[in-house]
Amino acid sequence: MGLKPVQLGQVQKWRHMMTLLGDTLLSTNAKRRLRIARSMLAFQIYLAGDWIGQYAISHWSVDVADVRAYQIISGLFSVLVYALIRGGWSERLADPSLTVLQIVVAQTLAVWCYAIFSPVRGALMLLQIIIIFFALFTLKPRGQLLVTVYPLVLMGLSMWGLSVASPATFAPDIEWVHFVILATTLPSVAMLGGQISSMQDKLRKQKIALEGALARIQDLANRDELTGLPNRRYMLDVLHSRISLFERSGQSFCLAILDLDHFKQVNDVHGHQVGDEVLKTFAQQSAVALRETDLLARWGGEEFLLLMADSCAPHAAKAIDRIRENLSQVQMTTEAPQLRITFSAGFVQFLSGDTLDSAIERADQALYTAKKNGRNRTVIG
Repeated sequence: MGLKPVQLGQVQKWRHMMTLLGDTLLSTNAKRRLRIARSMLAFQIYLAGDWIGQYAISHWSVDVADVRAYQIISGLFSVLVYALIRGGWSERLADPSLTVLQIVVAQTLAVWCYAIFSPVRGALMLLQIIIIFFALFTLKPRGQLLVTVYPLVLMGLSMWGLSVASPATFAPDIEWVHFVILATTLPSVAMLGGQISSMQDKLRKQKIALEGALARIQDLANRDELTGLPNRRYMLDVLHSRISLFERSGQSFCLAILDLDHFKQVNDVHGHQVGDEVLKTFAQQSAVALRETDLLARWGGEEFLLLMADSCAPHAAKAIDRIRENLSQVQMTTEAPQLRITFSAGFVQFLSGDTLDSAIERADQALYTAKKNGRNRTVIG
């Protein structure tokens, strides 16, 4: 059976309260939440040490002052790390997660635990190995070397000092075995971490290279190889999007088909290489005359389709005139310096009730009229 409306309301209210509490404690910033969540794993280790301390006070002969000092320092450090990350102050640093700081402090406190909780000190050596795992996926090889050498040196000095000061409790032969175990285990874990870090770097570089290759492939698929302009397929996608926007908001746009006059004669007289240069020059000069919001695509052969967003007919016609004026003043190709090219244009404004096919058909008919009336002109359809 489903929940009653009152019960459902209570569940939703409870979920809302939990979400609000989580956002308050962990922040709504996704990266900040992740950093705090990782830090809480370290906090759990400190809490375990606090519990062991309380147990040690009740059952073992330990120095209560040492236990209390550990509990206060670990608690204050946990609050400090939480405040720095939650408040966003750590984001000003190169390591916003405070990874190295947290690991070094945790390793130091683990050595302290080893010294004051002597009955279970063998088991507490595992803390050093657990702490190293925090570095596997976050630190570079140099950082991993630091957090490996530091605990080895600190533990080695501590074991030596404890065995000298209190050989009855810290038997030198046992401390030597403990150190050998750490000296064997920690570098092995660090080496594994280095391999994981190298694999991550390699995968990251491969991902960047793949994304770049996909972007280039996408660009090649959407652009005309000769002119560098968007191709017909890309322009069709843009036009469908513009029509959808027009249907939702009424933002009109204009279309024009531009056709280079007597282009076949250029190829016949000067060759296809000159013809290609003419097409590229036309594309470059058109880009100079157009706004950033306008889009010119190669439609096929010597035909180009111009999309002018948010334009009314008079303004759009002036844009085409600017292209024509620019074209008349430039040298099309160095191989035929006297060659000048004109174009004819059929121009329409997209209207309510139009389809893409009908608008392009009207523009095509207007282009036909421009050519019929002598070329080098624009006809509004």
